[in-house]
Amino acid sequence: MTTASSLVAACRPRQWIKNLLVFAAPVAAGVIDQGDLLTDTLAAFVAFCLAASGTYLLNDALDVESDRLHPTKRNRPIAAGQVPVVLAYVVAAVLVVAALAIAFLTRSQLGWTIAAYLALTTAYSFWLKHVAILDVIAVASGFVLRAVAGAAATGVPISEWFFIVTSFGALFMVAGKRTGETTWVSTRQGCGPPSASIRRATSGTCARWPRGSCWCRTASGRSSRPRRSPTRACGTSCRSCRSRWGCCATRS
Repeated sequence: MTTASSLVAACRPRQWIKNLLVFAAPVAAGVIDQGDLLTDTLAAFVAFCLAASGTYLLNDALDVESDRLHPTKRNRPIAAGQVPVVLAYVVAAVLVVAALAIAFLTRSQLGWTIAAYLALTTAYSFWLKHVAILDVIAVASGFVLRAVAGAAATGVPISEWFFIVTSFGALFMVAGKRTGETTWVSTRQGCGPPSASIRRATSGTCARWPRGSCWCRTASGRSSRPRRSPTRACGTSCRSCRSRWGCCATRS
């Protein structure tokens, strides 16, 4: 492979499919068919592709020594020596500047969203990826920012439930991926499956975050009407419901 083709491969264009999340908010709001808003959404998509490729190059350049010891990552263009590390840094800087320029020229809110994504991924490359649980939250937040970028580019307001569903979907997906990777590495090294504490920490994060956010959403929007106690499908309340909810359940 030539240096140019290796550089394109190092930008990981196959990962650009993740950036299709920028279309989620405009499509959900039904404004994607409006010409100006479609152009702004496409600009957000291009900006995120450039920003993501820049951070991929930065991350691979920083991890070049450790990647060369990895059974699969050593085949990446930078780790394999097909792309010089200095060139990777230069191209990464160019891509980041281009992403910010496109974003801010489109809309200032989009520019700040891209800037937040770049700050997050840079922190991930230098620190967050070495901290358990925080690395999962950081990667999941990157997906959320992609969805937010589509709304920022088009001026579509984000509903609380859209944000919650996007956050939880990203969190569960990344947590599952990390658990699979940890199991694969542990098994390959003959260490057995991940410890129970790691599995509990990961599953606990995924379980408590949705419950807490939904509770906050419900508490903030609670009406003054008395809440009906839960009932069975037949319409009668059960003793377990009364003891759990602390209310006097009655027949509907």
